[in-house]
Amino acid sequence: MLLEDLGYCVTRAASADEALEVIGKGARPDLVFSDVMMPGRLDGVELARTLRAQYPQMPIVLTTGFSRAAATAMTSGFPLLLKPYLPNDLERTIKAALHQGQPT
Repeated sequence: MLLEDLGYCVTRAASADEALEVIGKGARPDLVFSDVMMPGRLDGVELARTLRAQYPQMPIVLTTGFSRAAATAMTSGFPLLLKPYLPNDLERTIKAALHQGQPT
């Protein structure tokens, strides 16, 4: 809801598998924002790695409130937003990721 409050159009996926299915069917989000901890066979880091392999220019931001998950995510090379975060932090992180994902 916070992303929508910031003016973004949001497509929700309940799991990494669902997100991959949505994107595999042709959806091309401007950015993927995922929690590191999620249900299913893949966590958020594995989702991000899978997407990066298939869509190298797709901006991806991860979030977590768990220290062990944060340590894993920090070494993955993806922007990480630690919970709890303020709306301004979310907006700044997303804008930076979108800017980095733009073609040069």
